[in-house]
Amino acid sequence: MSTEERKRELAKGVVSALKAAEIDFVVGLPDDWLNTAFHEIREDATLQYVPVVNERSGACVCAGGWLGGKRPALLMEAAGLLMATEALVRLRPFHIPFLMVISYRGDLGDGNAVAVPQGEALPGVLDALQIRHVVVRDPAELEQAVTGAQLVLEMAKQPYAVLLGKRVLVS
Repeated sequence: MSTEERKRELAKGVVSALKAAEIDFVVGLPDDWLNTAFHEIREDATLQYVPVVNERSGACVCAGGWLGGKRPALLMEAAGLLMATEALVRLRPFHIPFLMVISYRGDLGDGNAVAVPQGEALPGVLDALQIRHVVVRDPAELEQAVTGAQLVLEMAKQPYAVLLGKRVLVS
């Protein structure tokens, strides 16, 4: 199987996991690791996709989607969480639940030295924001993590982050 075929297979796994969690509204800004997943999302007629110019806007669009009766997910890279932080803090008192699917740049096997500090900081940033999170490094565990996160976030009425390691998205 070629690298592109493998990426497409993994991207279909992301879409399948979102659909298993009954997500119907996907917001995001593609990055290198999530690009193929965004392509698959745009091709799926059952998922409404809203592109945004930054992740702060994405968090706000997810909030609007939830208020409008949608089940939203925000897809972004690790650095995007820093962009979204201000919006996430301001939304917290309103108990608006949405899923965040984050490419875990700087995690095991990334190979990008610039991303390593992001990977080191990401769990601590989520903890400081009081956002529950789980790391998925095996594609076989993706659907269970996403559906489990969706169940918890709906009960807690707060966002939940699923961090995707490289093996889940690109190889």
